Amino acid sequence: MHYHLSTNSLKTDEKGTRLLRDPILNKGTAFSKEERKKFHLHGLIPPIYHTLAEQVDLEWQKLEKEETPFAKHRFLRTLQDTNETLYYALIAAYPQQLLPFIYTPNVGTACQEMGRIWRNARGLMISYEQKDHLVDILKNAKEKHASILLVTDGERILGLGDLGLGGIGISIGKLSLYTAFGGIHPLKTLPVVLDMGTNNPKKLEDPFYLGLKRPRLKGKEFDDFIAAFVKAVKEVYPKALLQWEDFGKDNARRVLESFQKDLPSFNDDIQGTAGITLAGLFSALKQTGKTLKEQRFVLYGAGSAAIGIADLIVSLLMKEGLSEKEACSRFYILNSQGLLVKNGPLMDQQVRYAQDASLWNVKDLAHITLEETVSHAKPTVLIGTSAQPGAFTENLVKMLCQNTERPIIFPLSNPNTSCEAHPADLINWSHGKAIIATGSPYPDIQYEGKTFTVSQCNNVYIFPGLGLGVIACKARHVTDSLFTTAAETLSRLSENLKRAPDSLFPNFIHLRDVSLEIAFAVAKAAIKEGLADALSDEELKKSIQEHLWKPSYPEIT
Repeated sequence: MHYHLSTNSLKTDEKGTRLLRDPILNKGTAFSKEERKKFHLHGLIPPIYHTLAEQVDLEWQKLEKEETPFAKHRFLRTLQDTNETLYYALIAAYPQQLLPFIYTPNVGTACQEMGRIWRNARGLMISYEQKDHLVDILKNAKEKHASILLVTDGERILGLGDLGLGGIGISIGKLSLYTAFGGIHPLKTLPVVLDMGTNNPKKLEDPFYLGLKRPRLKGKEFDDFIAAFVKAVKEVYPKALLQWEDFGKDNARRVLESFQKDLPSFNDDIQGTAGITLAGLFSALKQTGKTLKEQRFVLYGAGSAAIGIADLIVSLLMKEGLSEKEACSRFYILNSQGLLVKNGPLMDQQVRYAQDASLWNVKDLAHITLEETVSHAKPTVLIGTSAQPGAFTENLVKMLCQNTERPIIFPLSNPNTSCEAHPADLINWSHGKAIIATGSPYPDIQYEGKTFTVSQCNNVYIFPGLGLGVIACKARHVTDSLFTTAAETLSRLSENLKRAPDSLFPNFIHLRDVSLEIAFAVAKAAIKEGLADALSDEELKKSIQEHLWKPSYPEIT
């Protein structure tokens, strides 16, 4: 099968049922009379003829009859595996309504239940036992010219923990968003899960679990497998962007830093989450009238996401004139044992954020609690990446309101069951003063006759556009500064495209346009940094347009 993006045409030798089983080729009832004859389809599909628009309308009516969110997710995944053009046309028509079913929060359930719902091959599921055959396995993929590979080892899926092979659902879901909103053709995306085993006892005992039933790989075996995988990717897909996703906290940053100079790559949990959080802060500060330099930050959760957020903000504060020590001193970061303190057990990336506990008037200097931290630090910003539901209490919020007129509270953990607080409680406890963004979608809140919008701090605002920009300019590396550029661009766009006056982000119906703007800004920044060869603005816009695909049926020859 040979696909030509410029002409939206496909050349194939497939006919009959083999053609219908390929979701890229299949048009269902939209096949023309001539196509049905040419490809031996008469009798294999209903005799009626539909346009793509008519099919979209019919599929939407079917979807509405599905009774549960997870049933809607399964419906959409089945459609994706049957007819990809129709799947993406449906998303294009209803982006706001469908995003929660494609990705968070329902993709988490899909990962948990993957063994029960898996039917068709999509992407690659690679076992460490196959480490000596990685090049051949990568060549097995039908995506022979992939521009983006999204890979996970399934160790830390959202706030759900180690789901092992089930993590393939994350790779599939996020790459769907690249296509839907970044315009990357489905054949240019390749989802991958690396099966390292699992430390989840429920999965090890589950007869429906399809992954290796053994403890997770670690140490040298883990590192060697990752190195072999990267080497194989460079051989088979030398020009592709590699996105790391949902690796455990002990590995995520280390893997990123080990290979980010080998090929263009980034970790969305670290850098994408940081970028969207920074964009949310920019928008929130426009509402408060304050500057980034004036903020004090408490981060509950000290894993890769939290440290990524802190690192990106620190780098920006340093550009604004603060020393590294001054910038880091604005951050109070807690793990499950309490505040990160000097002389305590620290990971390398946590060291510069450790506080001097000797200065604190608390009961136990080795285990300083979240409430004690807020009392002492008097933060203006509270961010949660802990996956600990209910961690942000009423007393905590009231303490924040004593420190600042408009506290910024971002309980970011996904899915909703892992969120640190319910937005309605935060609005109630703060008497409507809190500026809120969550990781998963929540409905608007009614409080004292006013409607409050719950902004969703969703990475989908950042990574499709950033990935498109990196591909379009052929950037050799992906740096943190590109995420700052994406955040600044998103915040600027939010002013005109937000769905309500108090919203921090654009309406999802504008995601395609937002991604194009971010792609252009990121590509320009990459060229300015020397990460890509020089292109004029016109050449860059042309390159971006050449990578864009809109869901319409191809001409099949």
